[in-house]
Amino acid sequence: MVFVDARSALCYLARMRRCTDRATAATASSILRQLRSERDLAARLLRVARALIGHPYVAGALIGGPDRPERLVVDLAGFDCVTYVENVLALARASSVRGYVQQLIALRYHCGRIEWRRRNHYFYDWLQRNAAAGFFHLDTPGPGSRTVSARLAIIGGLPPRQVSFPAVGVRDLLRAAPRIADGSVAAFVSTRPRVLDFCHTGLLFWEPAAPGPRERLLLYHATRSLGGVVAEPLGHFFRRVQTRGLVFARALPRRGDPP
Repeated sequence: MVFVDARSALCYLARMRRCTDRATAATASSILRQLRSERDLAARLLRVARALIGHPYVAGALIGGPDRPERLVVDLAGFDCVTYVENVLALARASSVRGYVQQLIALRYHCGRIEWRRRNHYFYDWLQRNAAAGFFHLDTPGPGSRTVSARLAIIGGLPPRQVSFPAVGVRDLLRAAPRIADGSVAAFVSTRPRVLDFCHTGLLFWEPAAPGPRERLLLYHATRSLGGVVAEPLGHFFRRVQTRGLVFARALPRRGDPP
């Protein structure tokens, strides 16, 4: 695990190859070597997502607060649901360890500034800001979706506010399924709308279901209840976890990369 404050971030990027946290650098380098011949972003996402299966669930790994300096955490040993998604995306979009860290910063912090108030604390902000930055396209609107509302009021030090966004209910998923692309980020709407927008997140991939030609959606995610990073059919997740619906966003290639 690596901790870096805002002033040290650029120095850290410059010396990442010589970082004293050899485990993080070695894991990132190994995964990136496996991706060298793969250009398709969805395929790269799947390779990274699979490479991290079995890693433990780690809660509260990020460091910082309203009265505590923010420190960049770079760690591939364990994840919560959000840091798993961030790390998979950052690795899939990178060609070097330095690029991986740069992508991680860009995903986690608004405008890439390592400050607690710039961290995308609520996943609503994470999705909206990263879609605006060109990381994703929000594909949720369309058949089967409806507008839901939530009050963001669970994080001390941030002013409460109300947000609204389109989501697809579990019963309407079949109508929305054609819009879900391989490697889409999935965010699950919280059943506590008075304080929280989303309760969980992960990545969705289509995989053949045996027997027969039908496909099913698999959710790759870091889950506290199962102890770590797993891949499970989305239907199994819905039987275990209550949600008001889901939002999904298709990962986009970096500008200049082949589609």
